[in-house]
Amino acid sequence: MEQEREKQRKENGAREREKQSFDEVQRKMETDFPKSIEDEFSGINGRIDAAVEVNGFIYFFLGPKAYKYDKEKEDVVNVVKSSSWVGC
Repeated sequence: MEQEREKQRKENGAREREKQSFDEVQRKMETDFPKSIEDEFSGINGRIDAAVEVNGFIYFFLGPKAYKYDKEKEDVVNVVKSSSWVGC
């Protein structure tokens, strides 16, 4: 039983670090997914709590930090406190 729980924990941990992609026109998951977050987004490592795209940048929220990712440069260009988004 304990081995099964450990296996499930490892599988869940791997899924938390994967990128999914949904084709809104065809209304289905895109092929060749999931992909590793670390492989797709340079400088983004660990468990992502949330992500949002604003003005051509992707903001990744990881714990107390928000990483501003430039899609054109394909790299993190700034790191701020996650709470800065709500005026704290």
